[in-house]
Amino acid sequence: MGPSDDGGITETIGRLHVHAGVRRDSLGEVLVAEVRAAWHIAPQDTVETVRAKVIGQVRRVLDTLSPKARLVGEVLLNMSYDLRLCADGYDERRVKLADLTRARGYSPSASYRTLQKEVQPALRRVVHGGAEPLSPADIDHIIVAERKHLARLPAAWPPRDNCPSNEQLERFIANDLYLSRPDEPGALPALDVPGHGKWIKVFTSINKLATDMGADTGEWLSLSARDLIENVYATGEPVGLLVDPHLGEVMYLTPDIVRELAEREH
Repeated sequence: MGPSDDGGITETIGRLHVHAGVRRDSLGEVLVAEVRAAWHIAPQDTVETVRAKVIGQVRRVLDTLSPKARLVGEVLLNMSYDLRLCADGYDERRVKLADLTRARGYSPSASYRTLQKEVQPALRRVVHGGAEPLSPADIDHIIVAERKHLARLPAAWPPRDNCPSNEQLERFIANDLYLSRPDEPGALPALDVPGHGKWIKVFTSINKLATDMGADTGEWLSLSARDLIENVYATGEPVGLLVDPHLGEVMYLTPDIVRELAEREH
């Protein structure tokens, strides 16, 4: 049985780790009906309840796996309560796990293999076989724990609810972009945002760039969105894009989204 004939279970489980993982605000929207049914998620469940049920069911499965797979699953799916291992970006969580453990089996690539070969198959088996519902007390306990965890986190940036739709991404990828020219030829004009990694400001028109830069618009360059995505991806570094910042509705393309767009084009 492949991903195309199991009701979307394989695809859903295979994407639980992306972006903010099980802590994304849109979690309920990405779960296909078969997964919702297996984990006893009801249409009237709140966002908090959906998250609690998913975390509880996933944790049950992780508790049956090796200590290594359990840790990898908790971090990559964004279920950890250790602030050193939490981030809204999947790539950032992989790097944090590698940096904290300093162990060979926890490199970013090794962790992803563990996720694919141990964690995801175990989750699929449980979904296909069905799972016992969590008790109301267990659900309430997880909700309280999540609220306490959220209260300890610094303010989310980019905002958790600022996730571009597929339609927005399709429009973006077809654009020509304008950005300030870097000091060194061939480099990218990435800015270090304290606590949030590297970002590049890009604009969808020369007029928008001029508004941001002021009177001096001499030092700028233009390239297609596809070329920029490819150039960023080729660096191997997690770099995000700020599209039309300071001009109303800024679009945040996180390093995870940039990587996904690049891999989609390959």
